[in-house]
Amino acid sequence: SFGAKFARTLLRRRLCLRARLMGAAASDNALYRDTIQRWYSGGCWGCTAACQGDLTRDEKDLVAKRLGEQVYYWSGDIWRDYLFHVANEHPLFGILFCHPLHPYTKLERFSLEWLRWVATVSWIVLFREEVRNERRGRGEATNEGWPDMVQVFLHVTVPIMLVQGFLQFIARASGRPDGYLERCCGKCLLRVFQWALIFWWYSMSVYLMYWSYVVVAVPGPWNDEGTDRRSLEASIYWSRVSLLQGYFTWFIHDAFAPVPICGCPPTFGFRAKWLKESGDSSFLSWLSSSL
Repeated sequence: SFGAKFARTLLRRRLCLRARLMGAAASDNALYRDTIQRWYSGGCWGCTAACQGDLTRDEKDLVAKRLGEQVYYWSGDIWRDYLFHVANEHPLFGILFCHPLHPYTKLERFSLEWLRWVATVSWIVLFREEVRNERRGRGEATNEGWPDMVQVFLHVTVPIMLVQGFLQFIARASGRPDGYLERCCGKCLLRVFQWALIFWWYSMSVYLMYWSYVVVAVPGPWNDEGTDRRSLEASIYWSRVSLLQGYFTWFIHDAFAPVPICGCPPTFGFRAKWLKESGDSSFLSWLSSSL
């Protein structure tokens, strides 16, 4: 009948269209895998020419877009994929090991991380001085222990991580080819906005650094007229603690937080998203071979 013929024709066209899409997706996945494999072959140091090979501009944009979208599955080995994920996403390791085509560049990572170190040390000095004054006013001992570690995490580490997270989000969006914010604001305007935010964070860090210098170096009742060396040593110690808290908290957040945050349905952590992408890749491979 006419209805059956029309249905078969429509199904055939849909299958042909899907076959083309699957073929394009398979080609893109192969390009992505080959590019990452070059990164591994180059010693995971983020080489430039060896990692990029003879890629065209469009192919580089494709790889950069995949990296910006945080595609976790590519080799089929979860530990190998996790190593690549940590090398590109961890705030400290990414400075050395991130892929050269990643939209969040090494310069941006180093700039933000340097500001993070400066802000952490300065904030620790001012925060500890405030806590000491408050305890002295109540007549309490100024001994330091686990309660102070929790306070440092809540009042120093977490706020700085939130600021860093927002700045990293803008940096990723500004370097991602054909990203949502780039389409809405324009590449040039987004870049200006990104570096304006970095300059604001730099100004705040310098402001905090100035007042922390006053607290430490200028003689006064706050540092026993310049003789309180123990306070300076304690500030350096707690600065290290805060930085380590941030670096280790990243692994916990990465293991359990929803990816993406506004995804529906959400996938929680690297393993869940990797398994989901693994299932999608297996389905696409089966569908492509069937057609």
